[in-house]
Parts: sequence; C-alpha cells; structure tokens
Amino acid sequence: MGKSRYWMAIIGLGVAMLLILVALQVHTDFNELLHGSRNQNERADYLVVNKLITNDMMGKPELTVFTQEEQKDFAAQPFVEAFGAITAAQFNVQMQADQLGFQTLAFFEAVPDTFLDVKSDEWKWKEGDQLLPIVVPRDFVNMFNFGFALGITFRSSPRPPSKA
Repeated sequence: MGKSRYWMAIIGLGVAMLLILVALQVHTDFNELLHGSRNQNERADYLVVNKLITNDMMGKPELTVFTQEEQKDFAAQPFVEAFGAITAAQFNVQMQADQLGFQTLAFFEAVPDTFLDVKSDEWKWKEGDQLLPIVVPRDFVNMFNFGFALGITFRSSPRPPSKA
C-alpha cells in the first residue's frame, strides 16, 4: 500500500509542477504581449469615433460629419489626451507592382503628425516633394502576403512538348 501512495504523490507532484510552469509561461507571454518593447507600434492607445449614418442621411454632409461643436465636446472630455481629425483624400489612388502582376485601388487618409508612431528622421514631406511617405497598415501587408501573393502566378515561356 505504501508504494502506490508514493507513486501517486510523485505523479501528483509532477502534474503540479507542470501546471506551475505552464502558468508562469502564460503569464510571461501575456506580459510581453501587453507591455513588451517589440509591441510599441501596435498598442491601441487611441480611439477612432465614427458617426452613425443612416440611408436618410446620405448625400447630406451637414448630417454625416461632426460639427465644430461636437468636435469641441469630444476634445473637452476628461479622458481625452489629444484630439485630431482624419481627413480623407479627395483623389483616386491606384497601387501596383508590375513585377508581381498586382494592382488595387486604395484610399489615403491623413492624420495629424502627432498621431503617427513612426520614429524616423527620414519621415519628412513638404509641399512640392516628388515622394510621398505613407504608412501601410499591417492589415494591408498581411492581406497582400497571405491573400494575393499566394495566388500570383508568373508567366514563363511555353515549354516545348515532351516526346513520349
């Protein structure tokens, strides 16, 4: 009877140690995910507020955009540290990569510089510059890499028929 209790205690101790190690690993992983230095550009420390738009409001910009009074009210809230407006581009954008056979329509939006988390001295633009620096969201890059790029086929010269 003594040996079976001994082995049950050893197995119980092993399972308990395994659970403790798993709990420590989960804690470490979540701590890195939430507060790690690698995730500084991925923190959700902002909130985008949209106005509810119904079919009756379509075509009536005075009803579909925030008024100056509404914007001032947002900025005056005690939990708001900074407030800025997102400005949609008024032109069409077409992105293409000829060597990959990829093209898509896109849209640009502008935000105040203080909301950009790009930390580079090369991130500059002034009126008249030929190159426009843009931030491409990770979602777009993932959509391209795991959606479009997997399905891209390359053209090659036809092979001569094999003689069988």
